[in-house]
Amino acid sequence: MRIKHLFIVPRACFWYAGRVSDEAAFLMKAITRIFNDLFVQYFSARKKPEIDFAFLLHARYTSDAIATFPFLRPFPEKITRMFLGFAWPIRLSMITGVRTIRDGKQIRGAIIAIPMTAAQMIEQKSRAKKKIFRAARFAEKLGAVVIGLGAYTSSLTDNGGDVEEITDAAVTNGNTFTAIASAENISRIVSGAGKELGRMRIAILGATGSVGGILSRILLRAGAQELLLVSRTLINLEALKSTLAKQFPGRAIDISTDPASLVSADFVVLATNSPAALIQTEHLKKGAIVYDISQPKNITKSVISARRDCRFYEGGMVVSPPAIDYHFKFPLKQGNVFACLAETITIAAAEIPMEKITYGDDTYADLIKAHSRTIGFHPSYYEL
Repeated sequence: MRIKHLFIVPRACFWYAGRVSDEAAFLMKAITRIFNDLFVQYFSARKKPEIDFAFLLHARYTSDAIATFPFLRPFPEKITRMFLGFAWPIRLSMITGVRTIRDGKQIRGAIIAIPMTAAQMIEQKSRAKKKIFRAARFAEKLGAVVIGLGAYTSSLTDNGGDVEEITDAAVTNGNTFTAIASAENISRIVSGAGKELGRMRIAILGATGSVGGILSRILLRAGAQELLLVSRTLINLEALKSTLAKQFPGRAIDISTDPASLVSADFVVLATNSPAALIQTEHLKKGAIVYDISQPKNITKSVISARRDCRFYEGGMVVSPPAIDYHFKFPLKQGNVFACLAETITIAAAEIPMEKITYGDDTYADLIKAHSRTIGFHPSYYEL
């Protein structure tokens, strides 16, 4: 019996379910897609020119996974987590409506899910990394020449460096555009509050991460005079401070490994890779402004409720042009997508060669900023 015959039953069930109910049809369509993707990953040797770029992501919480796999709804969380632990990467949706900047040619993308929650990615790093590699190879088989990494798929692979070693595609962690969009949003928030960037003490929690490091430099370029860099590893903080001090002499740059030090800041940026919320009510100065670009969020509803004297914003996203259809509902306000995804699309649409994708480089940052505006992406944020 040939392998392809294994997929006759789910296809037949889908045909029948479509006549029974929309809900059953959706369920069988999801099951069919899952098994089709399994076939491509394990049994298909040649590339299929279906897409031009791909974006990898994972669920933040089990609720995200259930929304994608509704057949898991009746099961307890333990069973859901077990299923996610052993499931293979799947295509969540196609991205259409993207055109190349040079000649207006239509290109297509795919959102590929790593079936694990944020907590599982941290708890089971080895398994998560194997799934990321499998997803990247899957994207290549589908024809992707650009692969974007979202959430922990970047941090668990040395900001995409490990993925570059196992694929011929151009790889982006999307952190450059996330930092660019965040810097612009921060400037708008500060201005809207009637304040000046150069007169505020700005703290970045997760400063030594790739987003935090790039954002630190962009904010200093924009006129910030006083930064507090907070992270877990002192040696990395000292290295970042030394680099920034050379580039921006005369600026006040402090470092700390204690989140409690955030209480001295007027503006707090949250850019960590922690699956758990780190900020407590006592960590914030009276009247502080908090800007969270972490996924999952680093601010809980209880902290927001308890500190009504502070302002809380969610960022790290952009407004997407109406022509681009993601065929997927992101956990964001309508019309918004993550900036890391927008960077992936920008690289594909602008046909930026692999050798020009250099993280932390001002020339690359300016290139992404200019091309993203041409496509129609604009930084966005909203109050929590």
